[in-house]
Amino acid sequence: ELVTLQIIEFWLTIADTEFELTTNSIRAVYEGRNPSNYSRHFILQSSQFFVSFLLEMVEKGDIECGNEEWNCCVAAGTCLNLMSQVAPGEIVPHALYYIENNLYPSVPLKSKECAALVFVAILDGLGSKMMYQHVLKTISFWLHFLEAESFNLRSLIFWIIGKICFITPYLLRNILGRVIQAMVRNFNNHNTIYKTCWSLNGIFQSFGIEGPIDWCFEWIFFTLMNLILYQKPENLVRDEIFEIFCSMILNSSTRNKLLIASVSPTLILKLKESLTLKNSNKAEKIQSQMFRVIGCSIQKLGKNLSLPCIEKMLDLISTVCTLEKETSFTSTLEEEFLVCIGTIIQIAPKKVENHLSHLVPFLLKNIKNDDNFQTSSLAIGLLGDICRGTRKKFKPFVQKSASVFFFSLQSLQINPNLKPLILVGLGDLALTDKFLGKNFPRNVLDSFKETVKNLEAFSNSKDFEQKEWSLSMEESVIEGLIGIIQSFQDENDKLQNEKLFQTVFWVPNFLRKTLANDRKLRTVEACIGLVGDLSLNFFFFRKESINCCWIRQILFEAKKSKESKKKILGTWIYELIFC
Repeated sequence: ELVTLQIIEFWLTIADTEFELTTNSIRAVYEGRNPSNYSRHFILQSSQFFVSFLLEMVEKGDIECGNEEWNCCVAAGTCLNLMSQVAPGEIVPHALYYIENNLYPSVPLKSKECAALVFVAILDGLGSKMMYQHVLKTISFWLHFLEAESFNLRSLIFWIIGKICFITPYLLRNILGRVIQAMVRNFNNHNTIYKTCWSLNGIFQSFGIEGPIDWCFEWIFFTLMNLILYQKPENLVRDEIFEIFCSMILNSSTRNKLLIASVSPTLILKLKESLTLKNSNKAEKIQSQMFRVIGCSIQKLGKNLSLPCIEKMLDLISTVCTLEKETSFTSTLEEEFLVCIGTIIQIAPKKVENHLSHLVPFLLKNIKNDDNFQTSSLAIGLLGDICRGTRKKFKPFVQKSASVFFFSLQSLQINPNLKPLILVGLGDLALTDKFLGKNFPRNVLDSFKETVKNLEAFSNSKDFEQKEWSLSMEESVIEGLIGIIQSFQDENDKLQNEKLFQTVFWVPNFLRKTLANDRKLRTVEACIGLVGDLSLNFFFFRKESINCCWIRQILFEAKKSKESKKKILGTWIYELIFC
């Protein structure tokens, strides 16, 4: 068996290499160049004898769904999968002949399982393009096998159905009722089998919004909800059940929104109850998934979410922020919690105002703790969203937030990929601070000026990652400056205040250098917008811009652009400066 496995692995490596060579050759043709290497078509030459050998290994192997052990049977199926993509015209017909001869009722159960496994193996990539007619012809056989008592055979059929959903879902449209009943029957019998969850998820992604499964939406929804809230599914399928639940919510049709809205308070209540108990690692995993489900519900309902439900969710958020002071959560739970907060802020920013005393310290703690880039970056973005959404109400937290941002920006220990986000966050804080006076925005400008000076060291760097980071920093400086310049709009006599203009005198030169190195649409639009803000706020900048060739050039290009946003910006600013 060991020698056989090594032989299969040898041909598996050849198939993998030939697939990569074929892909590179196709890419080279599209790019108008000659491929650097060519395939010698060993798989094509071996198709006459090696496919039969692989099919024999599948028959001799032990087919057990859910078993991830690497053996001859699994290796043979994997090899068939790759070979059918490298040489579909030769491999697929051999495999289909084998499958069709093992679909009859008189064939032994083991042969049916082998036929299903081979079908799963070749129904992928290029090989699947040749199988549409065969799928249509054999689908009634596969559905008949759903009534089989064999655990492995039913699991393989559900796997086949899932693949069909992602490749040719229209073939299942007329038999959805029969398929879904067979799937949910497994949930009702408390025997959630391997691949059932994945296949059901595929069905909802393919047909959910269209509405053909509305007749059973409520039935499936409450079956899964019962599993989540009142039973303890096995670890193998727990994550997949939550995945289906989220998929059902996001892909539901309009008529099912009322059902989602009616159960959202129950989900929030159950999650709040679980948070007050002593948490284990398993419990925190379930809680993180619950936050994800609630976030999907809020995202789907949007402005239609009731105010009492929003208040309950915000109370839950405050509870979690308080509990987090006493105990540390896993990074997964914190990430899902932060994403859920972001969803609430997007639909009801004003409602967050009464919970800032709990929320802001929690976010600042995550920004300081930069060991987890994902949570830190989410916290920075959320703090900026809160600044823009609450404005005056954020006043008591501006100085503390600014201190954390300044410290992180100057720190050499922090993840450098967080610094672009911090620069944008400082711009958001500056917008808030226009109610506090002049000093804060000017202090931020000094910090930005120092950052731009430090970036000059990376201008000629040949390291790709350093160059990308430098360009990202420049874009973030521009976005942050937009917030800062807009914060000057409450200044008295701003158009005559030449002293105030001296604090941003370095900005035009920075914009010119940025545009010389980076002409991406997003960067150009941001630069044009910043030129407009400077012109709107400072008479002295407008006066200098009249004789500035590079400003006239980018505005002329913007006016003639086919991009609507860029054209509108360019036309407005050109008229502001030159007319």
